[in-house]
Amino acid sequence: MKAASLSLSRLEGDLRMADWAKGTIQQYLASARRFEAFLGMDVSEAGQKAILHWVDHLQTQPIGPERLRCHYSALKFLYGRTLGQPEKVAFISMPRKDSPLPTVLSPAEVLRALGGSLVARCRVFFALI
Repeated sequence: MKAASLSLSRLEGDLRMADWAKGTIQQYLASARRFEAFLGMDVSEAGQKAILHWVDHLQTQPIGPERLRCHYSALKFLYGRTLGQPEKVAFISMPRKDSPLPTVLSPAEVLRALGGSLVARCRVFFALI
């Protein structure tokens, strides 16, 4: 196993000092390690162009918006707090969460559903909902 770079060691220390959850620390460190492997060098040496290339790479992967948010948040914490270079990740904006809209019945479907109930008491109950 490759020894952690100084930047990743500092990231872990900063996350622990900020009293972040153990699972979050593990996810941020894993994300930062993948980024460092992608770069082939220490993350502190990466310029904005290399970070943008990583973000573009992540967006082509089959991962959802929540996982992307985790990767982006790890980058923002790494560069903003640990390395003191927030300008390198200022371009990153968080993806929106997918929020599926509820299914809404049409008026005709509502009447058909209410008419299908044989018991009058049930029809009144459903009409009140």
